[in-house]
Amino acid sequence: MYHSYFYLNRLSNKLNQVLSGARLLECFSQEKDELVFVFFTQAEKQFFLKADLKQGIGILSFPTHFGRTRSHSVDLFPELIGMDLEQVIQTKNDRSFHLSFFGGCSICFKMYGHRSNILFHKDGKILSVFNHHLKKDLEGPVPTDRMLDQSREAFDTHFPNLKLLYPTFDKWMWNWWERHTLSLSQSQQWLFLNQMVHQMEFEPFLLCKVEGEVIFSFFSIGKVLESHSDPIEVSNRFYYFFWQVNRFQKDKELAIKNLDHQLFMASQQIKVISNQRVRIEEGHGFRQQADLLMAYGHDLRKGTELAVFPDFLTGNPVEIRLKKDLSVSENAERLYKKSKGQQAEIERLFVRLELWKKREQELVERRLALEKVGFAKELKTFLTSESVKESDEESLPFHRLVFQGWEIRVGKNAKTNDDLLRLAKKDDWWLHARDVTGSHVVISAQKGKATPQPVLERAAELAAFYSKAKTESLCPVMMTERKYVRKNKSMAAGQVRVEREKTLLVRPLGL
Repeated sequence: MYHSYFYLNRLSNKLNQVLSGARLLECFSQEKDELVFVFFTQAEKQFFLKADLKQGIGILSFPTHFGRTRSHSVDLFPELIGMDLEQVIQTKNDRSFHLSFFGGCSICFKMYGHRSNILFHKDGKILSVFNHHLKKDLEGPVPTDRMLDQSREAFDTHFPNLKLLYPTFDKWMWNWWERHTLSLSQSQQWLFLNQMVHQMEFEPFLLCKVEGEVIFSFFSIGKVLESHSDPIEVSNRFYYFFWQVNRFQKDKELAIKNLDHQLFMASQQIKVISNQRVRIEEGHGFRQQADLLMAYGHDLRKGTELAVFPDFLTGNPVEIRLKKDLSVSENAERLYKKSKGQQAEIERLFVRLELWKKREQELVERRLALEKVGFAKELKTFLTSESVKESDEESLPFHRLVFQGWEIRVGKNAKTNDDLLRLAKKDDWWLHARDVTGSHVVISAQKGKATPQPVLERAAELAAFYSKAKTESLCPVMMTERKYVRKNKSMAAGQVRVEREKTLLVRPLGL
């Protein structure tokens, strides 16, 4: 009900009393979608009018003082500075009012809810607007009086479709009307309508709390928090409640929703990784197959492609696929080598699982902390601290992973691939998927230590995953030390020349 003709009419009458003959000293903006007018009144006092149009809210406040910052402050409507205000005029049956200055210039406060704007106009022509994203406001027209017939005859003619007679009634007003006139006759509804209008024109304003949100009202809806007769005072109080209660509650709910989504994603990752580990650990591993082959495979002939032996513990049959051109011992050796990779996979999954569990615990703790936040300023501090952490990560030219104590970096695009290469030391390992476009991957060297094979393989998996070959079952990845990777000025972003490279064949696996 704040953006209604009935409130704005009473506000403009009050402003006319205070500002008639006042001189405009300043008009400036120091925050996006916020505009401040500073007047010097006939009573020789400064009067501040602040229009807050952030996120399309359209709320006016009238602070007793306002400190203008030296930076990030822009003067607006310079043509009006030093001019005297003739009068404040309410647009009849419309949600707008005008500050009319001597000389014919005017400022229109177009209080249309989320489409609120401030228009500078003269002689019916709009010269400029404050919110430029509302492009249609530049085209006009300037809001003018709407002369509506709201007599008993018009009521009877339009009954029960009355919205044409009262276009500035909002949903709360119509809800109030419908709730109290459902069982009334047409004549009784006419009387009730007049009572409503009288109440909105003369009775005190109310601030009510409905389902956790504070609303501006002419009627007792939900829990009444405050009552005010002064339209300026009630606007200040509504502005306070909007930011301290309504906006705070919505921002907090959104922050909790985002954390819940992150918690869900973390739990899903934990579930997927846990299932992968179980499948590997419960299945017949390559080492077990190699042991069975060495224990029972003496009589197998070269060329056999499938062998079946009983499990050592359960006696259940275990199928072993063999390379027909290899002997039993060579097949066993091949399986032992594959078992090392399988064990490395289990270790990698364990590390990833621990990282995701740690992430989940951090999110749980953050959510508990967020639930305890009770004030808008405290919430802003909480969200700012979280965004700083995220922006620190996002500002880096690479993704970062610590695996078994070794730092692995993955470039984000062609340009950051070059940044990653520039930051790498000569002894760092450099990896890239062979013969396809993709991210550069660098393993930071540790003085006096050889990079373990599982770390090289994990980096290779990342290089494969962040490349055009990420959907392949196996991907060849070349690797060499950074000192053997060359780049000259004629090469495109991300392009290099590589020497002395080795190749690893791995499955693509992301962070």
